Amino acid sequence: MKNRRRANRCQALNSEGEPCGAAAMPGGLCFFHANPKKAAQLGRIGGRSHGRAASALADPLPKLDTLIAVQETISQVIGEVRAGKLDPKVAASITPLLHLQWQVLEVTTALRRVAELEEILDANQEAGQLQTEVLKTKAPAETAKPSSYAASGTA
Repeated sequence: MKNRRRANRCQALNSEGEPCGAAAMPGGLCFFHANPKKAAQLGRIGGRSHGRAASALADPLPKLDTLIAVQETISQVIGEVRAGKLDPKVAASITPLLHLQWQVLEVTTALRRVAELEEILDANQEAGQLQTEVLKTKAPAETAKPSSYAASGTA
């Protein structure tokens, strides 16, 4: 039984030096050993159909410097996947990068706002200190008048 099965197998050796094991055609070899150039040709065709899409065909991403720009790009990616214009695998590789950019922009925006508020707070504190100093210099002269009126007893 084993010899009968081996009789219907390719007589060539594979790249590891072992018997091929593929079904033999009438010449005693499998299709690929009988046509070695055909294997390379079919491999190239398969590689082209499953390879990466040309980057020239894809729309370039807009500048992602605001949260609105990132949000619009996410919407664009979703729309292109749904329309079949963008491979879901490509969208899956872009999505974490968009999420990272979103987080960076949120942190950057928050830090910018904190810095602006600190500047306002510093300016208010400086203005408050100046106002306190002005009040201290005017306070003794203004408080002296009412106390002298109270001491004389005239109203």
